[in-house]
Amino acid sequence: MSVYHAPRARVHAPPPADADDCEPTPDELRTAFADALRGRHSSNAPLMTRAMREKRDQELGRTKKVYEQIRIRVRFADRMQIESTFPAAATIMDVYAFVDNALVDASDTYVLFQSPPRRDFPRTTSTPAQTLTSLGFAPAAVLGVRWSDPSRNATDAPAPLKPELLARARDVPAPPSFAGAQVPMTRAPSLETPATEARGKRKLPKVRVVLLTVGTIFAGAFGFGIAFDTLTEKWWDNHNKGKQWKDIRHKYLSDDAEE
Repeated sequence: MSVYHAPRARVHAPPPADADDCEPTPDELRTAFADALRGRHSSNAPLMTRAMREKRDQELGRTKKVYEQIRIRVRFADRMQIESTFPAAATIMDVYAFVDNALVDASDTYVLFQSPPRRDFPRTTSTPAQTLTSLGFAPAAVLGVRWSDPSRNATDAPAPLKPELLARARDVPAPPSFAGAQVPMTRAPSLETPATEARGKRKLPKVRVVLLTVGTIFAGAFGFGIAFDTLTEKWWDNHNKGKQWKDIRHKYLSDDAEE
């Protein structure tokens, strides 16, 4: 069992991330894409057995880590804390027994809770009780204590711990500092060739306007029986190839010459 004093100073937030950290890595993009597909097809997706789901998660690199030990920290109203490690198969009643063993008077009534959001975990005699893993406590969790006597829930009310535990209380360990740490970033190699990059930089919308304008002029001059701008719009969206423009123009000019 570990006993910690109330923090004497506010812990500063970590420094903001660099601008480069905002760019997703290839692994993050693959994970986001898989999550989007799963959310889109979840209602219409075929049924999968547990073995099939585990195989799919393993292929996507999302194998769930199994924790054999769970660390539980119980915080009192004055921010004193006690901590212990429990097996993954332990239940909330094991945590109650741990807290009772640390109190001066184990007959005091209280409820363990977690927030946010507020979730109460009262004593239960149901068999079998939920394990700490099923409650979502893995790998670690912080629980609060709410006494039946409201006066003991005040922030200035001392934690009713045994004197021998208070005597060996120590400060909460400081979080690790990441100042000056160099975090390697994985970047996807660029697959674009110089020709592709140059083609992407061209102002295609202006070319599209020119085609629509020329098509309208041809339609008015030669009396086409169709909406030429609609034809050009469909061609641009589906193919975007200059050769088809030449074929279409040649076809309609030939038909008009025969007439």
